[in-house]
Parts: sequence; structure tokens; C-alpha cells
Amino acid sequence: MAAITIIDENDLTLTFDAVVSYTLTSSVSVTDHRVEDGSDVSDHAQVQPKTLTINQGIVTETPYSNIDTVGGADRVTRALEYLDAIAGTLVTVVTERFGTLENMAILRYPATADVVRRLAFNIDFKQVRLAEAGLVDIPPDTPVQTDADGVETSAAARMPSRTAASDG
Repeated sequence: MAAITIIDENDLTLTFDAVVSYTLTSSVSVTDHRVEDGSDVSDHAQVQPKTLTINQGIVTETPYSNIDTVGGADRVTRALEYLDAIAGTLVTVVTERFGTLENMAILRYPATADVVRRLAFNIDFKQVRLAEAGLVDIPPDTPVQTDADGVETSAAARMPSRTAASDG
């Protein structure tokens, strides 16, 4: 049985007592359009975010260890409350075989209850890529001009200086 731990932004954790299986999926999206010259070759490939599926992550009232912070009385109920609380946030998932996966968001987590005092979760995660916005100054596209002596002048040379522009 595999050990998997979910860590939220406040460093609270949920460690499953047992996980029957889990699957990491990595994929690439490739366009189906012809390249500009008409070849039947794809012209674009984009790596997709990783997905992780936990199949039967089991939480019981009697954990095999006391290493998680969602422990104590009524651990089953607290595990469900924990998953409800982290829905819509980014978490880190530490797996035994695939290592640490950061920026994971829960897509869904159906829970199966049975006669035994436990819950079995099937959890789907998807990795979220974080991007930062920035500004870039792009000079205007002006054609090269020639002065009276036939010397080409660049657009930057023809632009007024900031001090001259502020004086007038």
C-alpha cells in the first residue's frame, strides 16, 4: 500500500492510511492542422498540466501512525472537512513513487462510505501552471530614413530625447 500526503498552504496535512493505487498522467497536445506548406506534419505541440488520480485513498478512525495533523477523534469526519476546506486552493501532494507534485488543485473527490468506520476517496488532481504578467516597452516600427548626405538614420536616433520633449 502506498503512502500519500496532501499539504495545504497552511502546512496542514492529510496522510492516507492506505492508497490502493494512484496514477500520474503526463500528456502533450498536438495540433492536427497542416503546416503552412501543406505537409501532413503537426506544427505545434504543447505540454499539458500533469494529472494525478488517487484510487481508494483510505482514511480510518485508527491510523497506523500519528504523523498527520488532521488526527484525533473522529478522524474520518475531519478528513472530509479538510478536503472541503482545500477545494479551490493549490496544494502539494507527496507521493511515494512520483515524488512531490506542487500546485495541484482538486477537481473532484467522491467518498465511499461502508459499514466499516472509514472513508475511501477517489481524488482527481490537476496541476496549475502559475504565470506572472509583465510589461515590455516596444519601440514604434518606423522605416529607416536617409539624411541629406545619404546616411541612414535609425528610428532611435530620430526620436526626441526625453529632456528635449519635457522642455518644450
